[in-house]
Amino acid sequence: RGLIFRKEKMEMWKDVLTATTVFTRPPEDEYEKPSEIPEVPINRVSASLPLLKAVTDLEERKAVSIFGQLEKAMKKWDRSQWRRSYEHVSDKGQKRAFFAKFLGENVDDNGGPYRAVFAAAICDEPEQLEMLDGCGRFNYKVKGPTLMFYGRLVGLAVRHGIQLPVLMQPYAWERLTEPCGTSKLDDMPADGGDCYGTAIVDNVRAGRESMTRDDQVALACEALGQDGMGSFRSRLDDDFDGDVVAALETFMWENKKSSLNMFETGMGTVLPTALFRMFTPREFERMVCGEREVNIALLQSLTVYEGGLGPDTPHIEYFWNALESMDIDQRSLFINFVFAKRRLPTSPAGFIMPLRIFPPTSDMKKNPDLSLPKSKTCFFELTLPAYSSLEVCRAKLLYAIVHCTTMEDFAASAGTFPVGAVEEEGGTPNANGAE
Repeated sequence: RGLIFRKEKMEMWKDVLTATTVFTRPPEDEYEKPSEIPEVPINRVSASLPLLKAVTDLEERKAVSIFGQLEKAMKKWDRSQWRRSYEHVSDKGQKRAFFAKFLGENVDDNGGPYRAVFAAAICDEPEQLEMLDGCGRFNYKVKGPTLMFYGRLVGLAVRHGIQLPVLMQPYAWERLTEPCGTSKLDDMPADGGDCYGTAIVDNVRAGRESMTRDDQVALACEALGQDGMGSFRSRLDDDFDGDVVAALETFMWENKKSSLNMFETGMGTVLPTALFRMFTPREFERMVCGEREVNIALLQSLTVYEGGLGPDTPHIEYFWNALESMDIDQRSLFINFVFAKRRLPTSPAGFIMPLRIFPPTSDMKKNPDLSLPKSKTCFFELTLPAYSSLEVCRAKLLYAIVHCTTMEDFAASAGTFPVGAVEEEGGTPNANGAE
């Protein structure tokens, strides 16, 4: 696998994905939605991260989350539904298995909302739902069906070309691409492995000298909870001669492997997991996640200017200079603002459409420096006010990409404004828009 060109691997990968795609009968009217592609209602407002964090009960938090809403709506899907890749005439090449219906947001799903759902459920929420920690380690307490569903979502994003920063440890990418017949990753490292819950082992190890064995067991069982306590107790004396630390280390390591196996099983519903092994860990991670760094030069080469604009137009030059001055995370926020994705493909062949930049609207022309940029995430379109300086352009872009969290600007007519819209004296509210 180290000798075969990545391009050859990707061609084979795409051929197999095409061969395993389930056919969807198109509707008689191409603008209608086929009956085999369901519409999934999603309440993003109640699932916003600040509101999600305020829910103290973990099960209730999961039910409110976008991840939980998707799991409830898709739990009865058969394997064939997960392998659909329908392209609606209005989607400009975005493949899909369902349509997202955002409740309380006046938007149509022509690709942007679909991509946004995956970004939230796969990237934003897992840590809040205590599925993974901030280092990309699976929580040993998460049940198998939840991990399998997470794997299905990631697999569906891959099948439909949605690159996302899936946070997992290097061990995970190595294990997912481990050649068949090898077991070098099965043996536990001498330190017990870097697992979610390693702090439990550290606490017991630290108190080994000062705590009685019963106290060590009590501390371990309290931390493991009801689900893990039974398995731990049953093996403590039989397999480890009462060594609490050794039993805990093994328990954590085995649960880490089991979690990854459940995750891979979920991916296997959607993707040909046998082909994972033809990629190196780095190649596979790159295919799933894309590159963290937004390639500005590549994006510029794939940009189309409308309405007489060009790369030498003053406010367009300000725009590119502002983007160049942003850090990696800010550039990722910009891509999310304009395309409902966190990362871009690594080559021109991976783009399903170019970035299109439009001249300012009539409202923007009245007070350009008081206006925010506007995007249509479904179509990778940006409408940019003619800002008077680089500083103003950068400030307005940063405000928009950080604060605009809805996909609508219709609320202005009712006297209310979406998060991130601004109303300044003599100015006009502008918000992130999707169609």
